[in-house]
Amino acid sequence: MHPFPGARPARDKWTDMEADMVSMVDSNPARGWISLQRTADGAVPPGTATRTGNGNGNEPLDAGLRRAIVEVARTPRLLVACDYDGTLAPIVADPWSAHPLPEAVIALRSLACLPDTTAAVISGRGLRDLAVLSRLPAEVHLVGSHGSEFDIGFVHALAQPARALHLRVVRTLSELADGTPGVVMEIKPASVALHLRQADPGAADRMLAHVRSGPCTWDGVQVTEGNAVVELSVIQTDKGQALEMLRHQYGATAAVYLGDDVSDEKAHARLSGPDLGIRVGSGATLAGYRVAGPTEAAVVLSLLAEERRGWLYGGLACPIERLSMLGNGRSVALVTPDATVCWQCVPGPASAAVFAYLLGGAPAGHFSIRPERESGQSAGRAVRWSNSRQGRTSGRSRCGCSRPRMAWW
Repeated sequence: MHPFPGARPARDKWTDMEADMVSMVDSNPARGWISLQRTADGAVPPGTATRTGNGNGNEPLDAGLRRAIVEVARTPRLLVACDYDGTLAPIVADPWSAHPLPEAVIALRSLACLPDTTAAVISGRGLRDLAVLSRLPAEVHLVGSHGSEFDIGFVHALAQPARALHLRVVRTLSELADGTPGVVMEIKPASVALHLRQADPGAADRMLAHVRSGPCTWDGVQVTEGNAVVELSVIQTDKGQALEMLRHQYGATAAVYLGDDVSDEKAHARLSGPDLGIRVGSGATLAGYRVAGPTEAAVVLSLLAEERRGWLYGGLACPIERLSMLGNGRSVALVTPDATVCWQCVPGPASAAVFAYLLGGAPAGHFSIRPERESGQSAGRAVRWSNSRQGRTSGRSRCGCSRPRMAWW
């Protein structure tokens, strides 16, 4: 656990420069050349990034999205959730051949293993099928059936009327699908999905018409249509509600959600404040940003994992070998090269830390003396020194320079 849960390193010129210059590390297989996607009329959709160029990894994600990732990575408790098909795994004709990209799995597992960080996959697939197909590590939480299936025993909790309706839907859709090549029926604990991607377009349209005029009109049936798939559920399903349950369960102060389908918009609708929503692929969305596909989604997850790890483990902290130790026989302080007291226990070394920037960042407190303006000043001209929120002292010396304005907070 982070020693100071609410601590965040101070944002300065180096943080902004990092946001503008961050790139994928050489060991990241998901790195790629990312640039803005333009529409047919030449306009650039806000926050849209796609993979282009030669793929040598020299150009990073859209600057706005990168800044958002850098910011959300520094929240005290982070929840990262995403869809499976079309986000972690590319869309394929055979739904049973949709395997996640290795780099996406690595990034999700890296996030899940970090302190105060939760990773989850919220999918429309049944939980058992999701676990078998994805083979994601146990550190990543799996939620199936569009957010309604949190555990394998979910099917046994269904009421008898819901079970009877589910059986009726299964039988009816089986009869409709018989004799239609390319239609794949996926039976889940509380729903049935018809995958039409492999069917002839004309046959798929006729099948959809029969389903919409038949089982879709039954009482107690909830319909969700996606990319070449229609799903009929006998219970209410909501990925947004599942996201909120995870948020409250793990006390997340910010959430990141990536999804590509219509059902993912319910999750995007729940995002607010410091949260970050990313739409994967085309289509109308409530998300603030968009990337082209699963490969770019893996890049986002990899970058988020690197930023999160760097913040949690002091990526912006001064190396310990560069710190100096000052003492007066009673108290000891650690001082950075820029004259900032980053650690001091008062009144003695065994007392509680008054200044603990070394571990907790700016909110944990530090004492510093520094110029208010970094540019050089001419001789004899008064120089103003750094700010403070309390205990300010200032004045002008005989040489024409102001005395240092000392600050502690």
